[in-house]
Amino acid sequence: MLVVQYFLILLLLICSTPLTFCVEVKIIRNYFKFQSIYVVTAYVCNRKDALFLFQNLSIEKFRLKVHATNWNNNLDFKARPFPQGIFIDLTCDVNQKFIINEYKPMSTGFKWFAWLGNESFNCLGGSFIGADTDMVVATEAGMLYEAYRISLAHPATVNLIGNWTSSGEFTIGPRPFRDLSGATLRGAVFFYHLKVDKTNYSDVILNKMIEPDLDVFQRFHYALEEDLRFIYKYNLQPVFTNATGIHLPNGKFTGEIGDIAYNKSDIGLSPVRYLAMRAKYLSYLPDLQVFRIIFGFMNPKTVGTYKALLLPLSEGVWATLAGITVATVLCYHFIQRYSMNRRDDYDISAGVVYAIGLVAQQGLVGHSVTISFRIMSVLSLLLALLLSNYYNASIMYGLLSEAPTKIKTLDQLIDSHLDLGLINLPYLTLKENKDIYLSKKLQKKIYNTKNSVLDLQPGLQRVRTSSFAFAVEDGLFRIEANNMFTNREKCDLKELELTRFPISLALQKNSSYVELFTRGLLWIRETGISKRLTDHWYPKPAFCLATTEFVHVPLEAVAVALLIFIAGVSLSIFILLGELILIKPQQNNKVSDVVIVN
Repeated sequence: MLVVQYFLILLLLICSTPLTFCVEVKIIRNYFKFQSIYVVTAYVCNRKDALFLFQNLSIEKFRLKVHATNWNNNLDFKARPFPQGIFIDLTCDVNQKFIINEYKPMSTGFKWFAWLGNESFNCLGGSFIGADTDMVVATEAGMLYEAYRISLAHPATVNLIGNWTSSGEFTIGPRPFRDLSGATLRGAVFFYHLKVDKTNYSDVILNKMIEPDLDVFQRFHYALEEDLRFIYKYNLQPVFTNATGIHLPNGKFTGEIGDIAYNKSDIGLSPVRYLAMRAKYLSYLPDLQVFRIIFGFMNPKTVGTYKALLLPLSEGVWATLAGITVATVLCYHFIQRYSMNRRDDYDISAGVVYAIGLVAQQGLVGHSVTISFRIMSVLSLLLALLLSNYYNASIMYGLLSEAPTKIKTLDQLIDSHLDLGLINLPYLTLKENKDIYLSKKLQKKIYNTKNSVLDLQPGLQRVRTSSFAFAVEDGLFRIEANNMFTNREKCDLKELELTRFPISLALQKNSSYVELFTRGLLWIRETGISKRLTDHWYPKPAFCLATTEFVHVPLEAVAVALLIFIAGVSLSIFILLGELILIKPQQNNKVSDVVIVN
């Protein structure tokens, strides 16, 4: 009997606030079980509540950390691969100050359950609760509310979503779609070439009939932001600036980045690149576009040059063919000299003419009077026939097909005969950028080329008229190449990627819109809207209309044959002169030594 009385007294001491906290514990347990969350951090108002909560939830296999106001414990809110729950009792001032000072757990990686009791919702007004915070607030009147803030400049928005009972049971209905309810966001925007002002900026930016080739990246991302505006129902106030922004020696940023970092803008409408020194000031949204820097060059010709005569057969086949030719010459010499029907034309030069006649499918020039000689001739003719068919078929295929790309890697480009250059823009010419994108070997070849840093049009003109590869943004290259190059030149125009990096919209650091807009952009990508925008704004490679044209054989293609002919004629004349000078006098002397006897 004494034991039972002692237990009842202890229970009354633990639940002495009055029985409301006992009911809170039931709601906390049931709510986090409903959300399938078993890792919970709790902020309560006293040690007694902390012990009671810990004892009850530990039984339910919760992993629990409990913090009371008089405990000097700081929680490190780390993102984990599973959702985490947070319970907070807002009936004490210390915990109300906690949500005003702490912003890290306000993201969607944490689900909040707050006990408000009889307190006013005004305690949420100065907190870091954001537009994407998942917080359910329970009141002593048995109501459940969801709470969030459109921005730090707006009061907390509270929507009734359910109720709870004294047994700890609760019901939660469908939550309304969370938008920004017509709030006005400031958007930093700039354009390099497109002329816009505050009165007509949207019409000019989104109208592809107006300067369609200018500032395509900025216009693409502005169209993305307009879709976000449609989804989340907010208004935009443009803040025009002059550039992305540079990092000053005093540590500050100018341009769009500076406007976002120093609270002049809520979102950047022109895309920015990920850089470590910017991460301190910016939060990035998912990238839906990639910035590519390429080398553009004219594909070196193969068909229609003297090299085309060697391409149909590999180096191994040519070496084998040369070996077979030498063996044929030796066999010819051996058979003609040592066979039963010995002939006088067994010298090496006769064998060379015979072997070349076979390989080149020009017929026989020897007299096949022995079985061994005929067998060798027939088999050599069959071999030459097969090789000739393969060779001619390869030549025909090469004439009718698109010229293959000879330079496929950056190392091949560096080792090629092409001169290299780059566009005169900061993302390539600044020293810190050059060291990132260009290897030492590549920089050496570029700066060994005379006048290697050029503006866009002079660079492309040099690509067009000489052996030159030009490093430039792919969008600029494609737009200008479509205007400058003829159809035939476009067919030979090639792109080789130097580097790529993602670009995206940016928000203020730790902005409450990060995860909200992230979900919006992912939805835009999954529904195919971003692909449609890419196809609409992003320039395609220089388009080549492949037409059937008569293939002329230029003089360069037959240069090897002409050189062989000239060399043969010259060598013949040289040998003839040698015979006339050296051999003819000897023959005359022999004739004069002959004695005629009657």
